Amino acid sequence: MPENAEITAMINKAFELIEKSKEDIKVIKNQLDEVLASDPVYTDAQKEVEVAREAKAMASQKAEANTTVTGLMNALKERKIELRDYKDSLSASLVEYYKATGSTEITTSDGKTYTFSFSARLS
Repeated sequence: MPENAEITAMINKAFELIEKSKEDIKVIKNQLDEVLASDPVYTDAQKEVEVAREAKAMASQKAEANTTVTGLMNALKERKIELRDYKDSLSASLVEYYKATGSTEITTSDGKTYTFSFSARLS
């Protein structure tokens, strides 16, 4: 097993590689944007997309004036929030389950077996 200094060095190297990749992606994206901006077919298509986006926004505003549409949109929003809360609760419960059992596999009351994993992300 690597020592703390080795682990720290690996982490620092990973940070460096991530930052370098981000910079490379930014440069390539800028180059791509420049090439696409000089392509008349692409710029025409882009203008059509913007016109369509504006038309959709106007249609959406008209639809939102309908109380049925507004009610459905609110119900959908509430359900999405509820689903996110359920998923957060499940995640916390799975962490506790793992701490208690050491297992990354769980069988539900309906007999389905699920395998779960953990991941670490930088914030």
